[in-house]
Amino acid sequence: MTAFRYEAYNADGQTVGGQIDADSIRKAQRLLRKRGLAPIEIQEATQIAQNRRGKKRSAVRDRILMLKELAILIEAGVQLADAIDSLARSRAEEDLRIALENVGRELRQGQRLVTAFKSHLSFYPTYVHQLIEAGDVTGQLKSALKDAVIQMEYDSKVSKEIKQALFYPMFLILMAVSSVLFIFVVVVPRFAEMVKGHSDALPVISRIVLGTGVYVHDNLLPLGIGTGLIIAGIIFAIRQPALRLAVFDRSMSLPVIGAWLTETETARWTAMMATLLSNRIPLLHALELSRGAITAPSLHTRLIQVERMVRSGTPMSTAINEFVNFPTSVINLIRVGERAGNLAEMLRTAAQMTEESTRSRMAQVLAVLEPGTVLFIGGFVGIIVVAIFTAITSVNQMPL
Repeated sequence: MTAFRYEAYNADGQTVGGQIDADSIRKAQRLLRKRGLAPIEIQEATQIAQNRRGKKRSAVRDRILMLKELAILIEAGVQLADAIDSLARSRAEEDLRIALENVGRELRQGQRLVTAFKSHLSFYPTYVHQLIEAGDVTGQLKSALKDAVIQMEYDSKVSKEIKQALFYPMFLILMAVSSVLFIFVVVVPRFAEMVKGHSDALPVISRIVLGTGVYVHDNLLPLGIGTGLIIAGIIFAIRQPALRLAVFDRSMSLPVIGAWLTETETARWTAMMATLLSNRIPLLHALELSRGAITAPSLHTRLIQVERMVRSGTPMSTAINEFVNFPTSVINLIRVGERAGNLAEMLRTAAQMTEESTRSRMAQVLAVLEPGTVLFIGGFVGIIVVAIFTAITSVNQMPL
């Protein structure tokens, strides 16, 4: 007999779960039907345990999937507490499983969903909790969860696109460093031995390259340790939020890249505002929450000024035009939305338009970054090759 964990609907349409012993999954299904249960999912208990041991922490995609499944269960008419319990049983990620079990327990004790979420699922973005609260108050929890999923998927997509855009140039730089290191450690020292005693007759560039190669070869261990320490220091610095934000902020003033980063921030902010306003969150509260989607500290500060002006009665489009360097088309759409009373819809349109512009801008950045990286690497390697061939020519012209 094998132990199976199951999830099924009972005669009242509620989701129940538990464990049953049977010789196979098919026999387990028959036993459940005899009990008046309609099986949804059946899995060996040992397999569930292996899955939980194999994957302890949840990734962003796991958290998005959990919200999506919760929206589906609620849409199917499953009671909230039963839906949470069902999700807890089906999770292979330990942090999500434990958190959902605690949320389900608090719901049965009379706690509100948003309170339990904030207590045990605090790793979700703040806007997810706010959307859940708004959906709970307005009775549109299913819609609020779907909007939260859309927003999290958008944030994840933007982050992934930026990483993918930077991957190829970083790969080229790594290959270039490896090639140059190979030349300095293996090729140059051997050639230096060939011209030993005649270095004074070599051109300056050849003497510099050969001297550098010999030095790297002779001091490979200390140079390697020093390089490792420098890389460790850079990684440590990158992990410091304040420094990382400062670098990001400065990057926004760079040509080409700065415009791309600005449009990325604009698209993220407008999408967030549209999601919050469409879920009936008040404008001032939405402005406050949407700042959480912004990375650049300077833009964050300017949006605080926008909030203050809006609080004093100034239209949002006017405040944004004065303090924030959003594209003119975005400001015009916001102004139209304010006058027509469909601000959320106009913000969503602005987000879609800016997202398309961001993709176009990303292509421009790559069009500059990739050839620039190749030219720089090629030029550096070319200097080394020219220096070596110049040295060869000089040696051949020396009188024996």
